[in-house]
Amino acid sequence: MTETITAIYRDGVLYPLTNLNLQEHQTVRLQLLESAPVTTSFTLLEQLRASGFVTIATHSLQNAISNEDLEALVKTLPITETPASQTLIEERGEW
Repeated sequence: MTETITAIYRDGVLYPLTNLNLQEHQTVRLQLLESAPVTTSFTLLEQLRASGFVTIATHSLQNAISNEDLEALVKTLPITETPASQTLIEERGEW
């Protein structure tokens, strides 16, 4: 069987963008061909989505917090001269 596929190389591993009809531990031969750069990020994103590497968020912004509610929430936060890192250390206590 001869098949040409597109894959992404990351951290020493090739990730095919399509499903492969291969058995576990099956040996294959690779021929590396330079491909034209992806013209749009949407094209790459669509390929990643189709291969299952990326899922598109389906949540709605209907339940998002309003700017007014966010500002009110921020006003309830204590403001001190102590850096946040020091506050975390103090609240965490000894390890």
